[in-house]
Amino acid sequence: AELDMRSSSALSKVTSAAIKSCLPSGNLVPFPQNCMTTMTMTGAKGSMVNASQIAALLGQQELEGRRPPRMVSGKTLPCFKAFDTGARSGGYIADRFLTGLRPQEYYFHCMSGREGLVDTAVKTSRSGYLQRCLVKNLE
Repeated sequence: AELDMRSSSALSKVTSAAIKSCLPSGNLVPFPQNCMTTMTMTGAKGSMVNASQIAALLGQQELEGRRPPRMVSGKTLPCFKAFDTGARSGGYIADRFLTGLRPQEYYFHCMSGREGLVDTAVKTSRSGYLQRCLVKNLE
């Protein structure tokens, strides 16, 4: 747990520096002529997080607020060595959507996305049930 916290904080600084150097000044086409940057900066569609994932890098993927867990074999995925402490094996994605992801990076990203969908579904059902109970009791 301690190693994960230290790794995450160090990688967070690297991610922030990379995004800061790439966006928005690092775009091939500058802001007024770049339609995607215009949409994200004005708030019409997407956010700077989406733009940074497309143009810069995805960064550290987390599951339940932590780096991806290790299996009994000591690996996060079968393609990594046992007890590998590297950033890539810990769920850090240094690639971007524009140039494509490696299969293991895609898998880590899907794990995080799936967790987000499940959280949203569970929260929606709980809040809906609470609202229903409140309305029934206030009738």
